Amino acid sequence: MRLLRKKRPEVYSALKHPGLRACVAWNTLDHRTQLAFSQAELAAKSGVSRRSVRNLEDIRDKFSPTLDVIEKVSKALKVEVADLIKQVDLTKAV
Repeated sequence: MRLLRKKRPEVYSALKHPGLRACVAWNTLDHRTQLAFSQAELAAKSGVSRRSVRNLEDIRDKFSPTLDVIEKVSKALKVEVADLIKQVDLTKAV
């Protein structure tokens, strides 16, 4: 990470302070894998489509989940909505 910070400070900064979409994607994936749920299992438990879960975890997608989807997924993961949207530092996640 030191080399990245020195040679590509803009990339390091983007990892250090990712946007909301990246935070939601990372937090959803992190909580889902901690519970050993597949995307299909999370979709079934939350009552949303598997595509919605996939889109939620994909930072490149232009999908913007509704608050209802985020709320359903957070309940299925047994976390607060705030846990899914909280800021993450991806330089420490890797």
